[in-house]
Amino acid sequence: LRLVGRDGSEHHLVGGAMAIVLRRSVFDEILVAEALRDGARLERGVRVDRLLRHRGVVVGVGAGDREIEGDVVVLASGAHCRLSWDPRPRQRLDGVVARYAGVQATEGTVEMAFHRRIAPHYAWLFPEPEGTVNVGVVCARDRRGASIRELFEELTAESFPSLRGAEQVGRLRGHPILYSNSARFLVAEGVLRVGEAARLTDGFTGEGIWHAMRSGLEAAEAIEAGDLHRYGWRCRLVFDPLLRGADLMARFATTRGFDWATRAAAAPPVQRLVARLLAGHASLGAAR
Repeated sequence: LRLVGRDGSEHHLVGGAMAIVLRRSVFDEILVAEALRDGARLERGVRVDRLLRHRGVVVGVGAGDREIEGDVVVLASGAHCRLSWDPRPRQRLDGVVARYAGVQATEGTVEMAFHRRIAPHYAWLFPEPEGTVNVGVVCARDRRGASIRELFEELTAESFPSLRGAEQVGRLRGHPILYSNSARFLVAEGVLRVGEAARLTDGFTGEGIWHAMRSGLEAAEAIEAGDLHRYGWRCRLVFDPLLRGADLMARFATTRGFDWATRAAAAPPVQRLVARLLAGHASLGAAR
């Protein structure tokens, strides 16, 4: 991990955390192929716009003039989910991601750069397959004071000298990120919410893929057991400590203590711990 602190100090950490990087399109196709192999039916181009209810129980979904019935509905439509019954105010981060070619990135190294302007959040860079790098910024909407595109250009140019002269591949992509500090309002009669549709996202790093996969597994086990409410209490058990820990970490990252911690990270006794906490999260979170 190459870590740039809020004061501009730079530290290089080596730890035991490891990750495999896949493009999101490849990862999604793997999931689709596995589901189809296990007997799922995939229908592309269907825009679900409502839940179907009978006597207060969800019995399917509507898509235009079409109605699709099911024993259980699982909402997994991410931050854009329009069918949520969660009454809590929406907490949102803004993320923006681009890919670059021609970058002399250090193999096996994640780069994270924290900035006072977007505290407690950060910019990242990590190598992808086929010689490209993934570069992005995540920050709270009410803290940035500029367009997310302007922030991206300013902070990445300042933080990642290796991007000078690099060629952007494709367009800049924006990603709204919804998060919470507790797993609540996940189950109603006949319907479950999973992943970012359930706001199961890390409010510090913006990571959501692991949370989506784990909540999907918990939902599958609850459906197989015929007990949907099991999903609710299992998610509280699994996610509440993580989501509340992310909230505490975000608060800590705005204090002087965080600056001291990043400087202390250069000391060998704490390198492994910090590398696991930051590099592991960054590898997963940035892969959005």
